[in-house]
Amino acid sequence: MIPPKNKLKTVPAKLVAAFDASGKEDSGLLVVAGFISSQEDWATFDTEWRARLKEDSLDYFHMVDFAASRKQFSAGWKDNEPRRQKLLGDLLDIIKSRTYRLFASSVEMRIFETLSEANREEFALNAYVLAARSCAADVRIWQRREKFEVPTAYVFEDGDDGKGLMTERFLADNLPIPHFKPKKDGVKADGTEVKAYTPLQAADILCYELYHPHRDVINGKRIWKFRYALEQFNKMLGEPGYY
Repeated sequence: MIPPKNKLKTVPAKLVAAFDASGKEDSGLLVVAGFISSQEDWATFDTEWRARLKEDSLDYFHMVDFAASRKQFSAGWKDNEPRRQKLLGDLLDIIKSRTYRLFASSVEMRIFETLSEANREEFALNAYVLAARSCAADVRIWQRREKFEVPTAYVFEDGDDGKGLMTERFLADNLPIPHFKPKKDGVKADGTEVKAYTPLQAADILCYELYHPHRDVINGKRIWKFRYALEQFNKMLGEPGYY
């Protein structure tokens, strides 16, 4: 089924890599992760994603809320494991069927803090920008290896720390100016509706699943088994990097 035109607001490129972030610099760990796909496949993704959420009367998907059974998931979800597994499984299937590869970079703050303030200022870096720039580098390496030389856009959630620094870093490295879009539908002060860039909701799940086991390792906890979603992501193409 071909989705209606303009339902997902596009950006000027053949391929689009959509990234979200988890963690903060004061939490000891920051992760940027997401997926790459074509404009056409992202449009189909948007149609399928919204349709699946609508089946459960959900406006958007936020993994932190889902995991904690809060906000949209506060009623009828916490003790209903079959329902939870069905929704997450269906969303993961949509991600796997409509994206080409995952990219991710984790930055442990104890490592990042070894960089001098002078170096951070010179190279327009904070941990978020370093992780995002590393993901963009991996995208370029993958495209060159596959001889897949088409225009590529980079989309990040609007509102994360480092928006200005990231734009500065991308321009200095001859990368396209990053686009910043909302992760969920909203309304501006003037009443104008703002549509979510739903690929960011997929990136949100990946970020969550990479952030939590990495944080546990940093805190000295043993991991005996990966969560279901992370096991599914491990079957996809792409190898997360870390500092």
